Amino acid sequence: MTDVEKASRSSKSSPLKGTLLLVAVLAAAFSAYFFVDFSAFDSEGKQEETIPWAVVSAGGSHACGINTEGQILCWGMDQDGQATAPEGRFTQVSAGSFHSCGVRDDARVLCWGSNRINNDESPTGQAVAPEGLFVQVSAGGHHSCGVRRDGLLSCWGDDGFGQASPPKGKFKEVAVGWAHTCGIREDGTIACWGDRAPSGNPPEGVFTQISAGTLHSCALKEDGSATCWGVTRRRWLSPPEGSFKQISAGSLHTCGLRSDGSVICWGSSRMGQLRAPEGKYISVSAASGMSCGVLEGGEMTCWGGDIYRQSSVAAGGFKQVSGGENHSCGLKEDGSLQCWGSNAAGQSTPPEGSFVQVSSGTTHSCAIGKEGSVVCWGDDEFGQSKAPEGSFVKVSAARAHTCALAEDGALSCWGKREQLSGMPDALFSELSTAWDYSCGLSTEGRRKCWGRFPFRQNTTQQVFSDIAAGKYHACALRDDGTLRCWGEKAEGRATPPKGSFESLTAGQAHSCAKMKSGWLQCWGKNRGPDGEYAGQARPPALSFEAASAGANHMCGIKKGDGSVLCWGDNSQGQATPP
Repeated sequence: MTDVEKASRSSKSSPLKGTLLLVAVLAAAFSAYFFVDFSAFDSEGKQEETIPWAVVSAGGSHACGINTEGQILCWGMDQDGQATAPEGRFTQVSAGSFHSCGVRDDARVLCWGSNRINNDESPTGQAVAPEGLFVQVSAGGHHSCGVRRDGLLSCWGDDGFGQASPPKGKFKEVAVGWAHTCGIREDGTIACWGDRAPSGNPPEGVFTQISAGTLHSCALKEDGSATCWGVTRRRWLSPPEGSFKQISAGSLHTCGLRSDGSVICWGSSRMGQLRAPEGKYISVSAASGMSCGVLEGGEMTCWGGDIYRQSSVAAGGFKQVSGGENHSCGLKEDGSLQCWGSNAAGQSTPPEGSFVQVSSGTTHSCAIGKEGSVVCWGDDEFGQSKAPEGSFVKVSAARAHTCALAEDGALSCWGKREQLSGMPDALFSELSTAWDYSCGLSTEGRRKCWGRFPFRQNTTQQVFSDIAAGKYHACALRDDGTLRCWGEKAEGRATPPKGSFESLTAGQAHSCAKMKSGWLQCWGKNRGPDGEYAGQARPPALSFEAASAGANHMCGIKKGDGSVLCWGDNSQGQATPP
């Protein structure tokens, strides 16, 4: 909804392209609904063309799609679980503001995400769908509505303006907005209910399609002409003349698709959501501060706001990521490596082959092949890229040294001598190398550090399950999920948050820990090497499978789609994944 527009000060267009299968794509902000015809699938549930997406729906600050196997995948803001899609097979999906709904292949509706208004104690129920069989569902601000198989409407959730109290009668379509709802009756006439400001007085006549936005609604007449109504004296209520074959009402703007395939948008352009790229389109959608369309041939493009990556259709393909000094590397699902950022010493030019783990250091990188051998590339001034022979299960690359663990926990390190001094004679379960030192956890869970560590190493008998070493600080995860940090305390780098966590990672002067939900909490330095704000300790409101800290940036693998998202210092392109 409008929270995206308020949060962003940028009007720069942010296009993103992908591939979709069907003509339909990205419905209007809250009235979106598309269907997958499973009769077009073969006996194995696959279509003739192997294309990842079948349909998608854009909501407030997230989006959801259905792949060609009927599975839902969501991305973007996930603060309330609205982008954590359920398992199963679906024929239709609708992304609302803070929740989403879908129609399963058995015609039952399932919703997920927020079930309240803000942080109110009493649930409003918009994410708890009623029993019964449906042909369409529409998710809105804090309520939802669906058309049952018999044509009757059911609405649930917030009813403060009467938006969840539909009139009697049979409907062909329903469109849910923020605090109002509109529908097309069986005879083609329009009925609206809820907040009077956006629902207003709907026009008379026969209509073929309807779309509800935040403060207005739009519909197409039988001759293709468009009409909009709602909050008056607004630009989005004045559609251009001519014939349209689709219309989509967003938060503060509207887009229409003409019969010749051209797209025209009108209303607010604060985030660039009106500037559709040139091309011949087969579908268009206006959402909250963004717009998307499908070009002939199946190519999809989005323009406008992308503050929560809701315009960034999940590309997927990564199962591990590692942040270095000014570069990053990722391990793809097929075992191949891909690196981005600075390549001054060749650290972003990985070898070909199949690998199981990768680690990015300062100016070199290392990876473990499927057979267990370590290979390194990039700077080798101190021998940090000359890996020993043997079979390893974990490798960690730093500035001028590298360490690795064998399957039995035996430790091997190579590179600059000062960084290797004091290596303990012990077996390890975890390992983390930093600027001039390394830390590890013994198989008993005891912390041990060696090299030129820049802080006093206090003895402790505590047992830990994970450890992460920064340049001037280090942190460890206790068995109960709580954190302990030591070293330099400037900028809060050694002051971890309270709570229970699953894993952690440390950069030069910041750290992040992942909660069970996949959300990250970060602390410490938020500036880049130039002293300017970089935001590495300000993670996006998303769920991650894993995260890795670089020197002054972060990268994470998003839950559900396997795509990589980075933030923080991007002076060398290290926070711009492919």
